[in-house]
Amino acid sequence: MYFRLPARVYVILFALSIGPLLPSCVCVAPKFPDTPCFSDSECSLNGTIRCVNGKCETCAPNDPNCGAQTCIPGETRGCTIPGALGPCRLGLQSCLSTGTGFSSCVSNSSSQDEICNGRDDDCDGQVDETFTEKFSVCVVENQLGPCRRGEFTACQNGVKVCTPNTFPSTEGPGASNCQDGIDNDCDGAIDDPVEDGCLNNKCTTGATQQCFPSTESGCTQTSADPPQFSCRGTCRTGTRVCGSSGTWGPCTGAVAATAEVCKNQLDDNCNGQVDDNCDNKCTVGSTRPCYTGGAGCTKEADGTYTCVGICQSGQQVCQANQQWGSCENEVLPQKEFCPDKKDNDCNGQVDDCQTTGDCKAGETRACYNGNAGCKQAANGSYTCVGACKAGTQTCTAALTWSACQGAALPSKEICPDSIDNDCNGAVDDCQVSELVSGSWDINNPLIVWNLQTSAVSKQLTNSKQQPPIYAARFDPTGKLLATASDNNYVTVWNPDAG
Repeated sequence: MYFRLPARVYVILFALSIGPLLPSCVCVAPKFPDTPCFSDSECSLNGTIRCVNGKCETCAPNDPNCGAQTCIPGETRGCTIPGALGPCRLGLQSCLSTGTGFSSCVSNSSSQDEICNGRDDDCDGQVDETFTEKFSVCVVENQLGPCRRGEFTACQNGVKVCTPNTFPSTEGPGASNCQDGIDNDCDGAIDDPVEDGCLNNKCTTGATQQCFPSTESGCTQTSADPPQFSCRGTCRTGTRVCGSSGTWGPCTGAVAATAEVCKNQLDDNCNGQVDDNCDNKCTVGSTRPCYTGGAGCTKEADGTYTCVGICQSGQQVCQANQQWGSCENEVLPQKEFCPDKKDNDCNGQVDDCQTTGDCKAGETRACYNGNAGCKQAANGSYTCVGACKAGTQTCTAALTWSACQGAALPSKEICPDSIDNDCNGAVDDCQVSELVSGSWDINNPLIVWNLQTSAVSKQLTNSKQQPPIYAARFDPTGKLLATASDNNYVTVWNPDAG
């Protein structure tokens, strides 16, 4: 039994039957957006692009069909930093490689010295509140004579404002400054009889008045007749005296602005600021104490250091670039070394090796375990006399000292061997403590006398019936006695055993 199907059905069945036999398309991932695809795996290896309607498309943030990503890895967005001011407040965040969020906000700018440019360079919330050239000398446009000299006093819309130091005053006729050689009225003419009406007016001989060189900065003239000045910092006005010819003499005693000297608490350049632009700067050639170790030395209020143990502060010298050089000749804490009678680790305790181990593995030191014969010096070495000598100890892997090896201790004096065996400083100082006596009668015993008590200590019986003894002598140790007879018969005795 079979079914007869329309031709188009045969075609469909045929297609289905041969479909699995066709080779599948192998694509290289990742593909880019708008490229053909069959599955998400062909579009991206990290899940940021998916296959939609046969084309790769970029995942939208929080798309539940695109995994857990909330952003596209590598994309950036603007952000603000809480608490920051000015341009330092604006930053940038980057999408993490996982696509699960953005990094912390990183500022696009860093704090810089404020300059006159219409921006908040130092990120303090103020624009051009100060600038490097403030109070420095400038030239006032469209002015003549001393009125051309001015100072930068402000910054407006990114442009420095030059304010005159001197303002026009009366030149003549009859004014006291008609013979001062200065264009007081700033008209381009100096003491001119036509322009200024100065008809050879003279000052009174001996008269004095304030003055300040017009070529210098630091003092600003506030009035002309008589001249008055307002000065800043270390700058001071001088004095001039009217000479016998009725003309003013030179300005003497004035103190003009100089280069700023850092760390002297003075406004040397007379710009109204003490030690300005002196952060981390020093006076070339000056010195100061220094110490780079953490423990061992404590810095006092006056800048000096109080140290313990072997630790010592060093010295820094200000270099040509007004920066402090390296700290020289300082002594930093070291590992405690025992026994050298020093506080090597600068913790206030001498030879406290029990807390960190007695020694350093592999190191050696002299040693001596006798009561006499060798004396230890302060540096740990030994001075010995006679046959005595110091030995050697070696630090083990457990940081403890080994037993003393190779030391020679005092022994009983041996005579005569030309050696100070007992290490008392005397060679062969043997003290005879016993004496032997006998008689011609071989039946009589030998008598051993104690020389200290003058008493008989023992008797030795001549059991072998030797010929008469005519000589007897103890060995250097006193443990053996030798006797000799007249027929060269020698007997060795043990005095203790008889």
